[in-house]
Amino acid sequence: MQRSVSNLRTDFSNTQMTAAGRLVFAGVLVLIASLLPFLCLLWIGDKMIAS
Repeated sequence: MQRSVSNLRTDFSNTQMTAAGRLVFAGVLVLIASLLPFLCLLWIGDKMIAS
């Protein structure tokens, strides 16, 4: 079911939006990867305190 007033165009690719999406994804991935060791230390510390 198509929920659009006009027909979808398939004769072009939206490379600018694809590049922007990939850059945002890469930025989020770098941010998560840099915070992961600290989150693991906090989790391990919490487990040690709780037991």
